[in-house]
Amino acid sequence: MKKRLLATLLALCLIVGLFPAMALADGVESDKNGTCGAAGSESSVTWALTENEDNPATYTLTISGSGAMADYSVDSSSDNRPWSLYANNITKVVIQGITLIGEQAFKSMNVLTEVEFDTLLLETISVGAFQSCASLDKIEIPKSVVTIEGKAFRDCTGLKTVTFETGSQLTTLGGTGGNVDSSKDTFVRCSSLVSISLPDSVTTIGRGCFDGCTSLTAVDVPDGVSYIGEAAFRNTAITEFTVPSALT
Repeated sequence: MKKRLLATLLALCLIVGLFPAMALADGVESDKNGTCGAAGSESSVTWALTENEDNPATYTLTISGSGAMADYSVDSSSDNRPWSLYANNITKVVIQGITLIGEQAFKSMNVLTEVEFDTLLLETISVGAFQSCASLDKIEIPKSVVTIEGKAFRDCTGLKTVTFETGSQLTTLGGTGGNVDSSKDTFVRCSSLVSISLPDSVTTIGRGCFDGCTSLTAVDVPDGVSYIGEAAFRNTAITEFTVPSALT
């Protein structure tokens, strides 16, 4: 009887002892996935981190779902993104299905080198979305994107190539919430950017859009551009500029 009681007590101890480890494992896992939809529709967009096979210390962040992402705030003292603990270990971002990338969603992710757009629905890249991603050297904007808001690629100092998918519907570079003068500097201080050919659909280039792009020697501006904001091409290496007919 005593032996049976002792065995039962030992079994209970082992089971109880497993609970903290199980809770810890669950906690770690929840740190690597969750929801990130806009207010009121939080569960409509999810995020998940997966380890990269070539380097398990780094991650791919996948954003998927429908509708808009939440907006975030990132500065030197705070970061309210749910993946903030891993922000400096994320080398790739995959966008699936959503219509809007939230403000400062990927700001200052210093080792981010690749962005993959697996969607035909994305319409807006919001203010500061990829700001200060110094290792990002190229990006192709999906044809569905209509607006790239202010500061979206500000201080991406390694960015050398920006291309636009064939059939681009892009109309606006700069601003926020439809107000082109409310936020500027879409590509400001992208000091490695040498040239860029904007799609024919573009009509608006906001304030300071390419200000401080010191290596920029050529911009192909479509004839249909009807608004170019102040200092849009200040502090660049451009020596000649053809004024679009819509401005004359």
